[in-house]
Amino acid sequence: MRRAAKIATIVHQTWALSRTDGLAGISMRDLAERVDLRQPSLYAALLQVAGVSRAEDVDLFTAICAGLTRQQVANDPGGDRWVAQARRVVGMFLAEVRRQPSE
Repeated sequence: MRRAAKIATIVHQTWALSRTDGLAGISMRDLAERVDLRQPSLYAALLQVAGVSRAEDVDLFTAICAGLTRQQVANDPGGDRWVAQARRVVGMFLAEVRRQPSE
């Protein structure tokens, strides 16, 4: 239960930061501070919860997030065209990661 509460807090604070600072303004440092974790602990918690453990999956996720961020900033600053796609894209990524055999 404690883990589920921490995850819910992380998700809530992430969306809160995106609304106040914009997608491109979110930093892991700010998020870690809001959820009372150190940055490395936040990274580890997010990856573990999502079932992402392979380095190449982490790299792919980073590229996906960077791409969405670039598209949002370049093509719809102040809007939500690309932010609105985040849940769908992350869902597709996680479905693919979970489909892959474990090492």
